[in-house]
Amino acid sequence: MSEAYIKIDNQRTQATIQTGNATFLLADIQSPINIGQILRTCQAYRHPLVYVYDPRRVFEGHPKEVHDFSCGAIDRLKLERVNDLSDFLDSYPGRKIATYLHKDSIPLGQFEFQQHDLILFGNEYTGLDERIVNLCNEQLVINLPSGQMPKSPSNSPIDSGVSFIKSEGTPCLNVAASAAIIAYQLYDGACCRI
Repeated sequence: MSEAYIKIDNQRTQATIQTGNATFLLADIQSPINIGQILRTCQAYRHPLVYVYDPRRVFEGHPKEVHDFSCGAIDRLKLERVNDLSDFLDSYPGRKIATYLHKDSIPLGQFEFQQHDLILFGNEYTGLDERIVNLCNEQLVINLPSGQMPKSPSNSPIDSGVSFIKSEGTPCLNVAASAAIIAYQLYDGACCRI
């Protein structure tokens, strides 16, 4: 690794710390693969604390998959279990940001993050429950080209009991991809301010 690269990386790391290190909250994510990939992203972009609302007990039911897809990041992050999501959000001292596929959400490119933001990512099929979104201060969306993109039936669905997707046909990203894009935006925005 070149000295110049190390210098840039150190600046970015310091900048991320200076932003208050926004925290992610995983709310009812069902896929251990998605969970693992998000945890790996959190470690890579220096988000050492992740809150987890896991009513389906995915962490307990699929520990090897979560571990493998996090590439061990699960062992290096601090995970805090959230038992009652509404109570937690009521008591959280920072701004709460819902990732929410809605026409009134603020596009990521126009969004201004603040110190100690808590960014919520919802379930792969249903997103965040509307009552949870209502407890948040802001709504954030990653804009995509408009159009219809119905999801083809899956050969190996995350939840074989689900026959619908809340945003059926609306272009949207996988939750792990969304988390990675937002993590990068936080990182890149912090670098621009140093």
